Amino acid sequence: MTSFPQPPQGNVPFPYTQPMPPGATQPAPLQAGTAASGPKKAWYARWWVWVIIILVLAGIGNATKSSSTTDPGGASAGTSTKTERLTLDKGWAAESEGMFAYVNGYVSNNSDQAISSYAQISFDALDSSGANVGTCLGNTNTIDAHGRWKFKALCSGSDMATVRFKDVTGF
Repeated sequence: MTSFPQPPQGNVPFPYTQPMPPGATQPAPLQAGTAASGPKKAWYARWWVWVIIILVLAGIGNATKSSSTTDPGGASAGTSTKTERLTLDKGWAAESEGMFAYVNGYVSNNSDQAISSYAQISFDALDSSGANVGTCLGNTNTIDAHGRWKFKALCSGSDMATVRFKDVTGF
Protein backbone atom coordinates (compact mmCIF):
# COMPACT_ATOMS: atom_id res chain seq x y z
CA MET A 1 0.00 0.00 0.00
CA THR A 2 1.35 3.37 -1.04
CA SER A 3 1.13 6.23 1.40
CA PHE A 4 0.63 9.74 0.14
CA PRO A 5 2.18 12.74 1.85
CA GLN A 6 -0.15 14.70 4.13
CA PRO A 7 -0.85 18.39 3.40
CA PRO A 8 1.24 20.80 5.46
CA GLN A 9 -0.28 22.32 8.57
CA GLY A 10 -0.40 26.04 9.35
CA ASN A 11 0.11 28.82 6.82
CA VAL A 12 0.09 27.40 3.31
CA PRO A 13 0.92 29.59 0.32
CA PHE A 14 -1.92 29.98 -2.22
CA PRO A 15 -2.52 28.15 -4.50
CA TYR A 16 -1.62 24.96 -2.74
CA THR A 17 -1.17 21.93 -4.94
CA GLN A 18 -0.94 18.51 -3.45
CA PRO A 19 2.05 16.49 -4.56
CA MET A 20 1.28 14.02 -7.36
CA PRO A 21 1.55 10.27 -6.69
CA PRO A 22 4.60 8.61 -8.21
CA GLY A 23 4.21 8.00 -11.99
CA ALA A 24 1.28 10.45 -12.43
CA THR A 25 1.47 13.31 -14.88
CA GLN A 26 0.31 16.86 -14.26
CA PRO A 27 -2.90 17.72 -16.22
CA ALA A 28 -2.68 20.65 -18.61
CA PRO A 29 -4.36 23.82 -17.36
CA LEU A 30 -7.76 24.59 -18.95
CA GLN A 31 -7.98 27.48 -21.36
CA ALA A 32 -11.02 29.23 -22.83
CA GLY A 33 -12.32 27.59 -26.01
CA THR A 34 -10.89 24.15 -25.23
CA ALA A 35 -12.81 20.88 -24.88
CA ALA A 36 -14.07 21.81 -21.41
CA SER A 37 -16.30 24.58 -22.80
CA GLY A 38 -16.87 22.78 -26.11
CA PRO A 39 -16.36 24.06 -29.60
CA LYS A 40 -18.46 27.08 -30.50
CA LYS A 41 -21.64 26.06 -32.34
CA ALA A 42 -22.61 27.65 -35.62
CA TRP A 43 -25.57 30.07 -35.34
CA TYR A 44 -27.89 27.67 -37.16
CA ALA A 45 -27.04 24.80 -34.78
CA ARG A 46 -28.45 26.55 -31.72
CA TRP A 47 -31.89 25.41 -30.52
CA TRP A 48 -33.33 28.90 -30.07
CA VAL A 49 -32.66 29.78 -33.73
CA TRP A 50 -34.93 26.93 -34.85
CA VAL A 51 -37.64 27.92 -32.37
CA ILE A 52 -37.65 31.45 -33.82
CA ILE A 53 -37.75 30.11 -37.39
CA ILE A 54 -40.73 27.84 -36.57
CA LEU A 55 -42.63 30.70 -34.90
CA VAL A 56 -42.02 33.01 -37.87
CA LEU A 57 -43.14 30.35 -40.36
CA ALA A 58 -46.26 29.63 -38.31
CA GLY A 59 -47.10 33.34 -38.26
CA ILE A 60 -46.66 33.60 -42.02
CA GLY A 61 -48.80 30.50 -42.54
CA ASN A 62 -51.62 31.93 -40.42
CA ALA A 63 -51.43 35.28 -42.17
CA THR A 64 -51.86 33.68 -45.59
CA LYS A 65 -54.97 31.76 -44.46
CA SER A 66 -57.12 34.87 -44.46
CA SER A 67 -60.67 34.06 -43.51
CA SER A 68 -62.04 37.56 -43.77
CA THR A 69 -63.89 38.30 -46.94
CA THR A 70 -65.59 41.24 -48.49
CA ASP A 71 -67.47 41.77 -51.67
CA PRO A 72 -67.23 45.51 -52.24
CA GLY A 73 -68.85 45.45 -55.66
CA GLY A 74 -71.59 42.87 -55.23
CA ALA A 75 -72.45 42.85 -51.54
CA SER A 76 -72.75 46.61 -51.19
CA ALA A 77 -75.20 46.54 -54.06
CA GLY A 78 -77.15 43.84 -52.19
CA THR A 79 -76.08 40.79 -54.19
CA SER A 80 -74.57 37.53 -53.00
CA THR A 81 -71.80 35.65 -54.79
CA LYS A 82 -70.57 32.12 -54.06
CA THR A 83 -66.89 33.06 -54.59
CA GLU A 84 -66.50 34.71 -51.16
CA ARG A 85 -66.57 32.88 -47.84
CA LEU A 86 -68.93 35.34 -46.13
CA THR A 87 -71.34 37.46 -48.13
CA LEU A 88 -74.05 39.97 -47.33
CA ASP A 89 -77.36 38.77 -48.79
CA LYS A 90 -79.86 40.97 -50.63
CA GLY A 91 -82.54 42.71 -48.62
CA TRP A 92 -80.65 44.30 -45.74
CA ALA A 93 -82.18 47.52 -44.40
CA ALA A 94 -81.61 50.25 -41.82
CA GLU A 95 -84.37 51.07 -39.35
CA SER A 96 -84.95 53.14 -36.22
CA GLU A 97 -86.46 51.84 -33.00
CA GLY A 98 -86.97 54.72 -30.59
CA MET A 99 -83.57 56.22 -29.79
CA PHE A 100 -81.61 53.46 -31.54
CA ALA A 101 -80.86 52.70 -35.18
CA TYR A 102 -80.10 49.24 -36.54
CA VAL A 103 -79.20 47.49 -39.76
CA ASN A 104 -80.94 44.12 -40.21
CA GLY A 105 -80.16 41.42 -42.73
CA TYR A 106 -78.50 38.08 -43.45
CA VAL A 107 -74.89 36.97 -43.98
CA SER A 108 -74.23 33.64 -45.74
CA ASN A 109 -71.28 31.35 -45.06
CA ASN A 110 -70.47 29.92 -48.51
CA SER A 111 -67.71 27.58 -47.36
CA ASP A 112 -67.53 23.99 -46.16
CA GLN A 113 -66.07 25.19 -42.84
CA ALA A 114 -68.06 26.70 -39.99
CA ILE A 115 -67.11 30.03 -38.49
CA SER A 116 -66.30 28.91 -34.95
CA SER A 117 -64.65 31.86 -33.26
CA TYR A 118 -66.01 35.24 -34.35
CA ALA A 119 -67.81 36.98 -37.21
CA GLN A 120 -68.53 40.69 -37.55
CA ILE A 121 -70.32 42.92 -40.00
CA SER A 122 -69.89 46.69 -40.15
CA PHE A 123 -71.58 49.58 -41.91
CA ASP A 124 -70.71 53.28 -42.07
CA ALA A 125 -73.44 55.60 -40.76
CA LEU A 126 -73.68 58.69 -42.99
CA ASP A 127 -75.45 62.02 -42.60
CA SER A 128 -77.42 63.73 -45.37
CA SER A 129 -74.23 65.23 -46.87
CA GLY A 130 -72.53 61.80 -47.02
CA ALA A 131 -70.13 62.46 -44.13
CA ASN A 132 -69.39 59.57 -41.80
CA VAL A 133 -71.10 60.17 -38.45
CA GLY A 134 -70.77 56.71 -36.89
CA THR A 135 -70.51 52.96 -37.31
CA CYS A 136 -72.99 50.09 -37.23
CA LEU A 137 -71.64 46.81 -35.85
CA GLY A 138 -73.06 43.33 -35.45
CA ASN A 139 -71.22 40.20 -34.32
CA THR A 140 -71.66 36.53 -33.53
CA ASN A 141 -69.46 33.63 -32.45
CA THR A 142 -70.58 30.94 -34.90
CA ILE A 143 -72.01 30.47 -38.38
CA ASP A 144 -72.53 26.91 -39.62
CA ALA A 145 -70.94 25.69 -42.84
CA HIS A 146 -73.24 26.82 -45.69
CA GLY A 147 -75.40 28.49 -43.02
CA ARG A 148 -76.92 31.94 -42.64
CA TRP A 149 -76.58 34.46 -39.85
CA LYS A 150 -79.47 36.84 -39.18
CA PHE A 151 -77.72 39.96 -37.88
CA LYS A 152 -78.90 43.13 -36.17
CA ALA A 153 -76.09 45.72 -36.24
CA LEU A 154 -76.43 48.54 -33.69
CA CYS A 155 -75.52 51.99 -35.03
CA SER A 156 -73.63 54.68 -33.16
CA GLY A 157 -73.61 58.37 -34.01
CA SER A 158 -76.27 61.01 -34.46
CA ASP A 159 -78.03 62.60 -37.44
CA MET A 160 -77.78 59.37 -39.42
CA ALA A 161 -79.50 59.61 -42.81
CA THR A 162 -78.24 56.43 -44.50
CA VAL A 163 -75.79 53.55 -44.10
CA ARG A 164 -73.15 52.04 -46.39
CA PHE A 165 -71.91 48.44 -46.19
CA LYS A 166 -68.27 48.37 -45.14
CA ASP A 167 -67.00 44.88 -44.26
CA VAL A 168 -67.84 41.36 -43.12
CA THR A 169 -65.15 39.24 -41.46
CA GLY A 170 -65.01 35.88 -39.79
CA PHE A 171 -62.58 33.30 -38.52
